Amino acid sequence: MPPDYLVEKVNDYNIRNRHYQQVWDIVNLYDDVLCQGVPMQLPTFIIWGKEDKIYDISGAIRLQKCIGSKQVIQLPKAGHLLLIENAMEVAEKYMRFLQAARGR
Repeated sequence: MPPDYLVEKVNDYNIRNRHYQQVWDIVNLYDDVLCQGVPMQLPTFIIWGKEDKIYDISGAIRLQKCIGSKQVIQLPKAGHLLLIENAMEVAEKYMRFLQAARGR
């Protein structure tokens, strides 16, 4: 890559870095809030890409413990953007979840 391009990208990152820190602070806050108190009583399911490079797959199990979800789906060959990378598979699993939840 040309040096000027790299300098531009690093400068852009430095300018936006505070925003990135704020986003991660919000994500961590949600983790703290979800893991307090009584697990949810509503039907929930967790769907996670095994190849997620943003949030490790171990987060699915932690989230399951925090919210009391009975169903965790780990998609092989899927990353962080499930609705883009695996739209049909995610939609199918979500529809099944909704149908089962409606039947309760």
